[in-house]
Amino acid sequence: NSSDEPATPEPDMSKNPLVMEWTTPFGVPPFDLIKNKDYKPAFEYALKLENEEVAAIVDNPDAPTFKNTVEALELSGSLLTKVSGVFFNLESANTNDSLKETSAEMAPILSEHNDNINLNEKLFARIKTVYNEADRATLSPEENRLLDETYKNFVRSGADVQGEKKERLKEINSRLAVLSRTFGDNLLAETNNFELYVTDSTQLTGLSAGSIAIAKEEAVKRGHETGWVFTAQRPI
Repeated sequence: NSSDEPATPEPDMSKNPLVMEWTTPFGVPPFDLIKNKDYKPAFEYALKLENEEVAAIVDNPDAPTFKNTVEALELSGSLLTKVSGVFFNLESANTNDSLKETSAEMAPILSEHNDNINLNEKLFARIKTVYNEADRATLSPEENRLLDETYKNFVRSGADVQGEKKERLKEINSRLAVLSRTFGDNLLAETNNFELYVTDSTQLTGLSAGSIAIAKEEAVKRGHETGWVFTAQRPI
């Protein structure tokens, strides 16, 4: 009986370097501690926390106010922002097969997560109430700006879309998330594969000795017995 099977214990996220508080200088991510395997559980934990934070806003029995709705939403998801910042910056700057696999797996999940927030009717109803009824004179310029931007972002994300159109919007967003990631991978692969193969040394006139040496090394690395190879990488 599957019901008799012991539940799988949740991992101790306090030991995940992406989740723990960073005591490094200037709060720099502790890259020496972070392993590729840490990203997925950190994402899953961060998503769970933000879902709980958003649910607390939606289920709040008190009348919606700027503080308990708009400000609370702005402050939610801090861990997801933290994890995403490290992951996507590293993936764009120094990716590998493991990061690509995690990105491919998380793309539709993150898209669905964002839709579940941006298309949440109860949440938008609270935001809309604050937007329409807030005493703007009692809000600071920053608070007024946040209120306007929050409402506008929800509308632009499809919060007012109803019924089947909302489900279709979710499908489109999920598909776009996957296609965007695939396009990025293809672009990176094509950039890395490009080479300008030069065999005539006169075409190297004006280049520094260091650049020529690097091009020679790159040619050997790519299987050429002679010549020089220049790539599309920025340093080249």
